[in-house]
Amino acid sequence: MPVVAEARVRATAGDVHGTTRSAAQAALVEAVRIVVRRHVSPADFVDHAATLQRSVLDRAPRYVPRYSIADERWDDLSVVVRVEAEVDRARVLARLGDDGIPVVRLAVKPRLLLVALEPTAEVALGPLARTLESAGYPSRSVPRPAASEGRPAAGERSDRGETGAIAVDEDRVAAWARAAGCHLAVVVESAAGEAADGQEDPPWLPSSWADGLWIDPGGESARAALPLVAWLVDPSGRVPLGRLEALGEGRGTDRSEADRVAGESAGRQLGYAALELLEQSGWVPEGVPSVLDIWISGLTDPLLVEEIGAALTAVPEVRQVQLTEISRRRAAWRLQVVDAGLDWAAVLSTARLPRGQLEWSVASGATPPEPVLEPATIAGTPAAPPPSALAARWLGP
Repeated sequence: MPVVAEARVRATAGDVHGTTRSAAQAALVEAVRIVVRRHVSPADFVDHAATLQRSVLDRAPRYVPRYSIADERWDDLSVVVRVEAEVDRARVLARLGDDGIPVVRLAVKPRLLLVALEPTAEVALGPLARTLESAGYPSRSVPRPAASEGRPAAGERSDRGETGAIAVDEDRVAAWARAAGCHLAVVVESAAGEAADGQEDPPWLPSSWADGLWIDPGGESARAALPLVAWLVDPSGRVPLGRLEALGEGRGTDRSEADRVAGESAGRQLGYAALELLEQSGWVPEGVPSVLDIWISGLTDPLLVEEIGAALTAVPEVRQVQLTEISRRRAAWRLQVVDAGLDWAAVLSTARLPRGQLEWSVASGATPPEPVLEPATIAGTPAAPPPSALAARWLGP
């Protein structure tokens, strides 16, 4: 899996290249550590710390078949190197298993809705989505809510204990997620007034947060810091599953570039934290077993049938895919699914399908029902197709 990680190393007098190499190797260790933390619970990580260090982290380069240096910068007497590393996750997990370290992973990956509550948080949504999707978690985002939309009134924030207080109406988040066909939501806002736990503030950062974004007025380049907090929310239960924190730092030739780099950093941090929480959550799609018949017409290449079958298999609600019909420019499948009450128009729109006309029907028997065309629109909040009625939409632009 692709992982972005960085490390800072103090310079060694007279050995610039050696310092850079050391920083790159330290960044590779951090990349492998990110993968390990995703699949090993915090308690097991502590209990097996010595084994993890000896067996995996001290040998990190052997689990990274390829990497590239994405950024290298000198800061006073230290060098900071950021790498883009391809970590062999299967090999890492096999090593952990051989060492008797418990490993957790989700069998099915949920679709995630990303919501930013302020403009400063929006800059992190892009890198957050890319980090999640690089690990196989599809995501969507919704426009930022208006200042008066969806937020609790003053004094209404409830005590969430360890997960903190979510700053948005959970019912509204649930409605957004259902309309987008998503199982879980990540709600992001600026961590104004607080620093992320376990992370040191940069020495040039003011002691109190104002709007979550600060620029260093001195020096030859602009520097920015973006502290964010996010909640992973299960809309079905209307409660947060966990709280995520990040402190992104950026440097650039001007404010715009510094903001962008800080947003990239904060988004990646939230993404890796979310992956940790997701893999260890034990989440499974809940719903009623059902059968879905789908037809796709307008196919331009018979080889697309195999591609479509793989895309349908990747949909979390789908348990089994059976090709039932294939003819010129048309094919049909019967799907064994878990119906979670989401609109099938939104659910099927998340599958990576080729262009053509998609029709579907919730089957009431072994034989597909007679088609009763009923267009379903993906935009907005479409109504779910009624049982035993056929819905249709066009795929592609």
